[in-house]
Amino acid sequence: GGHPVAAIRRSADRLAGLVDDLLALARTEEGGLPGRVEVGDVSEILRGACRHAEVEAQLRGITFSVDMPEHLTAKVDVDALARVYANVVSNAVKFSLPDGQVRLTLRRDDDVVELVCSDDGIGITPADQAAVFDMFRRSDDPLVRVVPGTGVGLAISHRIVTRLGGRIDLESTPGEGSTFTVRVPG
Repeated sequence: GGHPVAAIRRSADRLAGLVDDLLALARTEEGGLPGRVEVGDVSEILRGACRHAEVEAQLRGITFSVDMPEHLTAKVDVDALARVYANVVSNAVKFSLPDGQVRLTLRRDDDVVELVCSDDGIGITPADQAAVFDMFRRSDDPLVRVVPGTGVGLAISHRIVTRLGGRIDLESTPGEGSTFTVRVPG
């Protein structure tokens, strides 16, 4: 649907995003992490991730509900975390049903910074949950199949978070949505 030029532009954007993701992955693979650990404002990183997904969210009538401190200062790899948050948030938008809500909660738990991202989207079957962090593995679920993307963002996010000494977890119920939890030391 839509104008061919718009479709081409979307494909180009998606390709550019994939290239960015692969470069980020290459940097983590060659031991580029932990990268520059600096004092950063994680609330600001999350705001950036929401801005990054805003256009697609608006197109589909999806709203963000964000519960976070005005500032959450932590010692983190700002670039790496920004990429992970952008991937997790845009993934939630992508899999949300139209007019849904993506709920984001950011908080500090002792020396860990925790982001919880929930959508009320199509959910992920247990079989697919096992594979969601695998490189280039896309779901066989026809509902998921129609969602554009390479399936690489979450795999990369998982690797980055692991390199940062953190973890990313998924809980999902098909038909009810998914919750991703990202925890990194900070």
